[in-house]
Amino acid sequence: MALETSRQWQAAITAWASSKQAQKLAQSTKQQLAKQLNAFANYQNDKSPWAITKQDANQWLKTTTTTPASFYHRKGALRNFYRWAKAQGRVTQNPIDDEQHPLAAPIPTGWQTPLEQFSIWQKAKGHSANTIKKYKEKVSQLANETGATTPWQLDTKDLAEWIGRHEWSRETSKQARTALRTFYSWATKTGQTTTNPALDVEPVKTVQALPRPASENAYRQALAKANPRVTLMLRLSAELGLRRGEVAGLHSSDLNPDSTGGYWLDVLGKGDKRRPIPVPIDLATIIRQRPKGWLFPNGKGGHLSAYYV
Repeated sequence: MALETSRQWQAAITAWASSKQAQKLAQSTKQQLAKQLNAFANYQNDKSPWAITKQDANQWLKTTTTTPASFYHRKGALRNFYRWAKAQGRVTQNPIDDEQHPLAAPIPTGWQTPLEQFSIWQKAKGHSANTIKKYKEKVSQLANETGATTPWQLDTKDLAEWIGRHEWSRETSKQARTALRTFYSWATKTGQTTTNPALDVEPVKTVQALPRPASENAYRQALAKANPRVTLMLRLSAELGLRRGEVAGLHSSDLNPDSTGGYWLDVLGKGDKRRPIPVPIDLATIIRQRPKGWLFPNGKGGHLSAYYV
């Protein structure tokens, strides 16, 4: 590698590493990512880090990786680096990020039947539709990002590194670990595999988070700018204390009158548990004026997702 190009790469990787320090990325994870980036830099010979194309990245990934896990690790390092570079204005396009998002990508063939059977098993155990959906999304993301042709190719190290390489919140990492442990527990119980690689994935250290409620001023400003639909979302959350998933799943039939002339909202919460909540008359009137069906339809026969709300 030419001296000037080498200096460009080292300066870029050093600057990227400093930004990860500010984000409190684990030292071991940062070292692994830097190792992959240095390997990529050496492979590129005289090419500047800001002149890399999608073809350059794909060629390196295809010619230097031998296992699904190593492919994922190297691809993840490049994605992380070039997302930082794009945010810093050093490149205008991320050569890794122009691919389909893992959640939108089709599930690999070798994972389809196990995932379908896993979802059926969850439903039989009484898991909520939301839990079934979330677990399927996480396992599908694992399948697409690691490149493993079946779930049984991955070991404990692969699963732990997959979780660790994402810059998720602690809660999201915890949810991912739970999804994998539940999936592989089902697989061993039903004879799909003889070993459970998720069993020894270390638990995610949790920290009691402080509540971050919106200020009264912020709430009033949001109301002033909101359209009628968003106004209803805001009021349901602020005045009734509903979670975003509870707001998203409300149906016109959930509003019921009582014997005193007031109204109650039958809310479906976590674990498919319902609870009645009294509704102010003016808010009940707005709900009654909405079309019959989902309060927040998605245009496809269902309701908006919690993420959208």
